[in-house]
Amino acid sequence: MIIKDTIKRQGSSLLEALLYIALLSMIIVSIGTFYSLMIRERVRNNTISEVEQQGQFIIDNITQSIRNAQSISSPAPQASASSLTLIMQDAGVSPTIFSLASGNLSIQEGLASAINLNGTNLEVTSLGFTNMTRSGTAGNIKIDLTLRYKNPGSRYEYTYTKIFNTSASIRQ
Repeated sequence: MIIKDTIKRQGSSLLEALLYIALLSMIIVSIGTFYSLMIRERVRNNTISEVEQQGQFIIDNITQSIRNAQSISSPAPQASASSLTLIMQDAGVSPTIFSLASGNLSIQEGLASAINLNGTNLEVTSLGFTNMTRSGTAGNIKIDLTLRYKNPGSRYEYTYTKIFNTSASIRQ
């Protein structure tokens, strides 16, 4: 009798084997799902970071050009436009023109070719310059910029848009 009980307890039944396989499968699926979510959020964070960094770069570039300008040619005082033309102290970079074409914000300094300020993965969906200059002041421009990550596949990870607003004045 004792020998018979020992032999029965040493083996495992088909039910136990199926239970272990099911438990192991659930653990593997859980780890895979968690890993997939981690990758997806990492891509999302990279998307947000790229929009934020390039947006700040563009805003810094525009505001620095405004500060270094001698005067504002366009838009006229108290008017708005989608492009900005600055007359610069240095004749080599005058005029400096910021304009929007086909989702790209470009800068053209003097006679040089225009250069896109945003990267290939981003597009500028809205750009506005408002000349807030009052008579007797050097010049003040309000900048409104909307930057979006290109997402042709409509994937969640790549969906991000940010609006940047600031203003800058010409140094006297």
